Amino acid sequence: MIGVSAPHVNDIESDRRRPSPELLVRIAEKLGIPPSELEALDTRLRPDVKEWMDERPEVSQLLRRLKDSPDPEQLLRKLRRIVERETEEKG
Repeated sequence: MIGVSAPHVNDIESDRRRPSPELLVRIAEKLGIPPSELEALDTRLRPDVKEWMDERPEVSQLLRRLKDSPDPEQLLRKLRRIVERETEEKG
């Protein structure tokens, strides 16, 4: 139905393979949902984010500190507010 083999679909379902952006759109169309809903389910790092983290070791260090924090949710809320505030100031 989406133009790929059953083993390909199985690899995607088993998290051994990522669908291409085009295939993601076809899957979403068959499911009757926006592609953004499927994208939101993917918790893996996008390649561009991984590359950015590789280029900026301090990002990985910050994430490790956040993970080891006694209250990571509180820190994430603070970080989100800072980013939103900075975005508003730029916009």
